[in-house]
Amino acid sequence: MRSRPVRGGVNRWLALEAVAAGLAYGAGLCWISVCVLASFRPDDLGAPYWSGVLRLRSDTCGILAFLAVAVCFGTSEYLRLRRGRDVAVSPGRGSSRGTTELFALAASETVAILATALVIYVSVNAVTHPATLGMRATHLAAWPTEATLRVVGLLLCVCSITVLRYLFAAPASGRGGRPANPSSIDSIGPHHAWREPAGDRREAQHGLGSPAGEMASEPSMGPLSMVSPRRDELEHPRLTRASSSPWEHGAHGWRARRMRGSRRHGRS
Repeated sequence: MRSRPVRGGVNRWLALEAVAAGLAYGAGLCWISVCVLASFRPDDLGAPYWSGVLRLRSDTCGILAFLAVAVCFGTSEYLRLRRGRDVAVSPGRGSSRGTTELFALAASETVAILATALVIYVSVNAVTHPATLGMRATHLAAWPTEATLRVVGLLLCVCSITVLRYLFAAPASGRGGRPANPSSIDSIGPHHAWREPAGDRREAQHGLGSPAGEMASEPSMGPLSMVSPRRDELEHPRLTRASSSPWEHGAHGWRARRMRGSRRHGRS
């Protein structure tokens, strides 16, 4: 079920998206600070990241922050994409993107950003202390080494950018495999022809049976009784002009105006 604000309430999904984005940003800053420390002062990675938590090493804190960025940013991005889909979809046209496609988009964006950051981090390490490229990347596992981690990051960048390019370029399909946003001339009806541009309006009027098209196809001259004004309309010309439709100003409208003028001269 979708969460909507009710009478000044809070949209729970939007609040969750905002909290996840904030946590991802803070965790990203924490991870960057550890990467800077590892690039320029690698011997201090075993020191506590914060004196308030003495058992939390700086390198361990960086690993936890990296995982937090992956989870929080992916969640926030998925909720943002879903919110944009819910706002853009019109009633009766189906969803433009499915849940699986939105999840793939969010995951690909997250992988692309984090893999790029890893490649940059290891590349800086290769300049500041190239001897560590053959060492393990973390103190928690013997694999991978920093050089292997950079290659893995490059492969993840290639795969994620490929998926992103394909999903963004592929047309979003609605129900029955048809485009979710059909053109305006396909969905136009008899009463909506007047809202289209001039070129489309002529096609819609003649091809879809609009009132204007029907009036244009009829003879210009018709029985006078069809357009003769009533007595109350002759007494109130403003009412006649306000109640007449735009396409009644042809020959029929000219006869009605002429008749009203003759009645006024006869009374005077």
